[in-house]
Amino acid sequence: MMEFQGHPVKSITNNSIVIEWAIGNWCNFRCPYCFPDANTGTHLPPVVDDVLVENLKHLVKEIRSHSNDHIRWTLSGGEPTAQKKFSVLLETIQSIDKNSHVMLITNGTRPIAWWKKNVQYIKHMILSIHPESDTEHNVELIKLLADYDIKVSLSIMVGAQNFDQAVNSFKSFQFTSDPKYSLIHLKINRYRKMVTNLDFATLSNEQHMILDKLNKDHNNNKTTKFKTKADIPASLREPNFGAPARFTYTIDAGYEYDEVLNWYQGDKEKFKGNWVGYKCFAPSRSFHIDKSGKIGKLPCSIEFMNPLNIYNKDFKERYKYPTEPYICDKTYKDCNCAGVLEANKVL
Repeated sequence: MMEFQGHPVKSITNNSIVIEWAIGNWCNFRCPYCFPDANTGTHLPPVVDDVLVENLKHLVKEIRSHSNDHIRWTLSGGEPTAQKKFSVLLETIQSIDKNSHVMLITNGTRPIAWWKKNVQYIKHMILSIHPESDTEHNVELIKLLADYDIKVSLSIMVGAQNFDQAVNSFKSFQFTSDPKYSLIHLKINRYRKMVTNLDFATLSNEQHMILDKLNKDHNNNKTTKFKTKADIPASLREPNFGAPARFTYTIDAGYEYDEVLNWYQGDKEKFKGNWVGYKCFAPSRSFHIDKSGKIGKLPCSIEFMNPLNIYNKDFKERYKYPTEPYICDKTYKDCNCAGVLEANKVL
């Protein structure tokens, strides 16, 4: 059983549904530090044809037959914008369901004219800056996204191989400390050692200190146009700022407490125990579509039997919304769906 500060946890709930979709594994960049199979090109982006559009409509219809909760589409790859009809996919997602938003993980290399046409379909973006990136292009893109109040995590990829270049790139984006760019979060992302990155070299202590100071100084200088949370317009609170998960725990002869869970602000350190035996609703709350189009893998890497493929013609006839929970057999550290709070769990 899970405990929060020594008290038994009865449930964790989240009023958002997550659809994570890896749109192929082809990328126009060949970053050696990227995670394995993200840019090998074995699965090209799918064709956005009538079959896929109808399958998406069916998927959302099935979800809506059981839940009205907000849907967050997380589109990644490879480079998801690489497919020629990606704009059609974005437009389709918006048109079939109004209570949803797209979070896009991208290197941002599409022309500015393309972004001007399609920025209306995006609410949240993770934009990565690499040695191959065009800084001038991305500065223009950031200014465009700010005009549309898009929430952006602007991540500068840095390693020993491109340290000076990355530092200069970071400095190029420090204009985002202006209040106009309150929703642009500039950060440094240090390389990891990967099997594809045989030339990996660790940063020196001095280099780590330089990066830490850059990051600290930028955050200290950053100002916001929203003085309090109450100043944030309703249109930006949801879905851009997310819906916090809630949990209930018992104390003092069964009295129940209901609290918002600040997972990324230290609350996770107050939990201990495990989720073994809890009813986990990941099958109906957290959908994963892999690079080949198969849908049904849980966040904790458990595969469903006979997963369906969202690119196939028979998907619409065969797919039904999963209503049965999975009985969790994972320890606390191995339970990814609870770790990112994408799945409800009930004791």
